[in-house]
This record gives sequence, C-alpha cells and structure tokens, in this order.
Amino acid sequence: MRALTIPLLLAACGGSSVQRETPPPSQSTPATPAKKAINYYDLSDTELEQYCLAGDSEACDTGGFAAEERKDNSRARDFFWAGCNLDYARSCAALARLERDQVERKALEEKACRLGDGGACYTLGNASLDHDRLRDAYRYFKAACDSGAEVFGDQGCDLANKLAEKGWADR
Repeated sequence: MRALTIPLLLAACGGSSVQRETPPPSQSTPATPAKKAINYYDLSDTELEQYCLAGDSEACDTGGFAAEERKDNSRARDFFWAGCNLDYARSCAALARLERDQVERKALEEKACRLGDGGACYTLGNASLDHDRLRDAYRYFKAACDSGAEVFGDQGCDLANKLAEKGWADR
C-alpha cells in the first residue's frame, strides 16, 4: 500500500532525475474528470494516489489528510509534499505542520501564505509578533485578511488594522 514514494512524486511533479514507468493497462492512471464530479472522500487510498500522480492536487491533499487520520504521517507527508509541489496551499500548510525543521517549516508556511492559505499567514503573523517584527506581522496579518478565510481572515483583519493604527503599515 506504500506505493506512493518520493521518486514517483518527483516524476509526477516534473522532476528530471527520475522517469516514471507507464503502469500496466490494468493499473492505468484515470483521466482526471472535472473537479465537481469527484467526491475525493469516497475514493480509496489507491485511487487518491492515482489521481495525485496524475497531477490532481486536491487528491494529493485529501490523501494526505486521510493518511494523517490513520496516523500514517510518513504517507501523509508524501501526499502533502506532492500537493504542495503542485502549488496547493492547504497541502503546503499541512506539510509545514508536520515538519520538525524550523527553517523548512517557515519556508512551507511562507509558500502556503503566498498561495493564499489564511491560516499559514496568520501563523507567520503571530511568529513575527513574538519576535517584535511588527512590519512583517502586519504584512502576514494583512495577507490572512485578504485570503478571506473565515476565522483566520477575520482575526488577521483585526490585528492588521491594529498594527496599521500604530503606523506599522507605512514602515
């Protein structure tokens, strides 16, 4: 069941050092139908993997959360890594949450924020506040606000406005 591996993910994401073999006809990767036609939560782990390897970032993300729910963090990382490499913001944020290395975690949170994940922006804003980097905090909270995320977006707007009132938006 651990067929999803880093070499396969590299191949799926355009990595040049690894060639992905064409699966036999009985295991061919399904064509990705229109997004609204797929209920990812009804798919098996194998089907999620096939869609993920075909470049469907939402399948990668769903596979990551399903693996995480089963307490298979190694498999979750593989799925989230693939989704993040396909620029799926939520996968980057989830991968950051699992990352132990602080430098890598911050890089993943920054990518998730750049891609529009309000929670990642909010987390970066709080980290900046903790280190008295108020201009950075303003920028991250503003990004959380702009993301439109329900919880983190509203909180980001409130904190960005407070920092702006104190002049940190202009610095």
